[in-house]
Amino acid sequence: MSNRAILFDLDGTIADSPLLIQKTFEIVLKRNHINASNDTIKSTIGKPLKESFLLLLNEEDHRKADDLCNQFRKTFSRELKKVNKGLIFEGFFRLATLLKNNNIQSAIVTSKIKKSAYEILNISQTESFFTGVFCHDMVKDGKPSPDLVNLALRDLDLDKSQVIVVGDSTSDIEMANKAKVESIGVTWGVSMPLDFSRVNCTNIAESWEDLTIQLGNFFMHTTGGWNGHYTKD
Repeated sequence: MSNRAILFDLDGTIADSPLLIQKTFEIVLKRNHINASNDTIKSTIGKPLKESFLLLLNEEDHRKADDLCNQFRKTFSRELKKVNKGLIFEGFFRLATLLKNNNIQSAIVTSKIKKSAYEILNISQTESFFTGVFCHDMVKDGKPSPDLVNLALRDLDLDKSQVIVVGDSTSDIEMANKAKVESIGVTWGVSMPLDFSRVNCTNIAESWEDLTIQLGNFFMHTTGGWNGHYTKD
C-alpha cells in the first residue's frame, strides 16, 4: 500500500455537518436552560465535545459537561437519521476517485469519538473510502495536539513528508503544525482565511477544485506523481 496519504477532518471538511451540530447544541442547551449565542456555539465546532461544553458552561464542571456530552450524542444520532448520504460534500466523491487512481490513501482524523464518527460514515455510505479512521477517544490528547496525526502515521505506516492534513478548523492546522506535516485549510466549514492566517496556514482552498489543484501540486512536488484533474460534471 502507498505511504502517501491525505488526513481529512470530518465535520465541515468532507461532511456538511456544522449546521446539524449547531442545531444539536441548541437543543441540548435549551433543554438544560443554558444560554449561549449562535456565534459562541459556532466557535466551539471542531473542538472536542467536552471541551466545547466546558467553554459554553464557562465553568470547570466536568460531571455536568460529561452529562451534556451524552445528551448531545444521543440527540445528534437521532437528528442524523433524518439525513441521507447528501450529508457528504459532492466534491469529496470526485476527489476520492482521483486519489484512488493515484494510489493515495485517505484517512479521517476527527474530534468525534469513534462511535459518532462511524455513525456519519455508515449513514453516508462512505466508510469504504478510508483506510483508517482516527478519533478523539483513540488518543490521549485531541486536537490541536499532534496525537491523532502521529497515530495515523504509525498505524498506516506513512511517510511524514508525503502526508498532508485537510481541515476546516484552525485546530486542524495547529495539529498538523505540531506534527510537522503539511496542511490545507478549507473555507467551506467553520474557519475563514483570516482565521487560518492566525495559525500560520499558507495553503487555503476555497473550493473542491482549488483543493484538488493544491493536492496535485503537493504530491507532484514531493513524489513526482499525480495524474488527472478535478471535473465538475
